[in-house]
Amino acid sequence: MSPKLNYDILCILTTYLRRRDDLLSFMDVSQVFFAAGLPSLLRNVTLNKRKDTKWLHDFMFADPATRFPHLRALHIVKVEAVLYGTSHVMEILRRAESLEVLSVAVSEKFLKMNSRAEEAICGLKSLKTLTLGNVGDATFFMLQQLNTPLESLSV
Repeated sequence: MSPKLNYDILCILTTYLRRRDDLLSFMDVSQVFFAAGLPSLLRNVTLNKRKDTKWLHDFMFADPATRFPHLRALHIVKVEAVLYGTSHVMEILRRAESLEVLSVAVSEKFLKMNSRAEEAICGLKSLKTLTLGNVGDATFFMLQQLNTPLESLSV
């Protein structure tokens, strides 16, 4: 009988799978592989397109108690990612209690698209790093309301 693969080593192996598709294929092997890959999958998530936002929303809410604690960094790169899925992003942000890094390249548009966006961002108590691009009056107003002790702010 061959020796069992140590779970810690299995978790380390997942960090070498750089592409999301490779990591998802790895996670499809078994429940143990899925559990080992989950932190790597959700450590750093980028939303470029609407389908990325829909995938993340559906994935996270399929098992929120297990998945949300692993969401550490979220990057909203293009307005297309939130154009038709602003409510999905709001739901994700409201449940992302472990989110430490948030980057919104289109912050002004994002804040104007949904009146609850400011509340959702300001409600992130674990947030340490906030990066905002394409800023304007709505973004600066939100920053005045933000009372989370950030380690890094880039505007």
